[in-house]
Amino acid sequence: VLFRSGYCDITVNGIQTGGIAHASPTEDLLSGISIASVRILQANTIRISFINATANAVNPAPIPFHVAVIQ
Repeated sequence: VLFRSGYCDITVNGIQTGGIAHASPTEDLLSGISIASVRILQANTIRISFINATANAVNPAPIPFHVAVIQ
């Protein structure tokens, strides 16, 4: 099985490093795609890390996410 990872950086104005971030998709992710982690990358930026556990490259359509930050 070929595992690949990818990132999505999201701007959230006003957040600072040192907090806790959570992201939840508003619909199902494609089969074999999972969220590996969510973190505050730097001031004003959250990074969502994805894992592709399939043997194929995928290019999913955009999905809205609910994001929560605890500072």
